Amino acid sequence: GGSADSSPPVFRTKTPLRPLGGCRCERDMAGNMAAMRDEALAHLQSITGNPNIEECRACLEAHGWELDAAVNASFAHQDVGHSPPGGGAAGASSSGAAAAGGGGGDPMDV
Repeated sequence: GGSADSSPPVFRTKTPLRPLGGCRCERDMAGNMAAMRDEALAHLQSITGNPNIEECRACLEAHGWELDAAVNASFAHQDVGHSPPGGGAAGASSSGAAAAGGGGGDPMDV
């Protein structure tokens, strides 16, 4: 007998690894990542009211595409004294209401 030599070694039964970028699933993941980033960008614009896509993209990139962090940073940036995106009507209406109401009272009594 030569039967001992006829069985292949275990190493030959495994499929060789493909190089990176050659797998369809990797291309799908890249497409999904782009779709997720587009969705995060749209959400950031919607939540903050900022129509400037480049500002929103830069904010998301600066915060590792973490939507919550980008939203918090956007609102913190507005609280520092910058006008809110879209014209600043929200800040003007609250100060105008206080002036028109005579002022002096608790702002929660409106």
